[in-house]
Amino acid sequence: RIVKLSPATTKTVNDKDVPFQELVLKDKSTKLTLAVWEEMVDSFEVGQKAKFTKCRVRLFNEEKKLSTTTSSASEVYTEEDDLDEVSSEDETMSDSPGSTQLPTGTLIAVFEVDPYLACPKVSCNNTKLETLKEPDIELYFMFCKRCNIRYKTNAANIYMRATMLLKTTNEEKKITVFSPQIKKLLESRGLDSAIHFDRKEMLTKLLQIIPIDIHYTLVNNTVRNLTCKRIQDV
Repeated sequence: RIVKLSPATTKTVNDKDVPFQELVLKDKSTKLTLAVWEEMVDSFEVGQKAKFTKCRVRLFNEEKKLSTTTSSASEVYTEEDDLDEVSSEDETMSDSPGSTQLPTGTLIAVFEVDPYLACPKVSCNNTKLETLKEPDIELYFMFCKRCNIRYKTNAANIYMRATMLLKTTNEEKKITVFSPQIKKLLESRGLDSAIHFDRKEMLTKLLQIIPIDIHYTLVNNTVRNLTCKRIQDV
């Protein structure tokens, strides 16, 4: 369970200001500090039950701490048992209580899918790479505008953004969903969650799962965390 939460701030990584936040997690026998970066910042509340995977272990003042990476995933559990999620060290933590119930809604349409090559650097948080051409010669390369580094295609991450329509009790609005949440949605319906560059194939996959009810955290119309009911294996 998340018992403390620092204010969201930024840290300078490779001359870039990167969103940063620290959580204190506690179970029956252990308490530890987790640093979250980029898209996970401002996605959690004190009191939520959460699970984090594929985090990096680090030592600070002889204390073992965890830090998220681009491979990290998170699960926020609601009070409903049948929901299964298939995404400065001196700062003062807030002790204010938070809600354990995430908002609910239904994904009812898919407008667009955009598979793309993303920067493999952790601090760039899967920034979309640009295809640029060397001046005066027929040589192209992939470039990240955040870290200013060139990459070969096979070194990049395959990532995807989808624009979908979320219906709640009060409104309908367009939202953005990225690879971690897209994979959870597909896995919840027993579909292959691999991200491909074939837009038609990815659109077809997403159309197969809607409408689908979700619990979610929304930041600036982007889904940061998501839970959905998993179809039971036959």
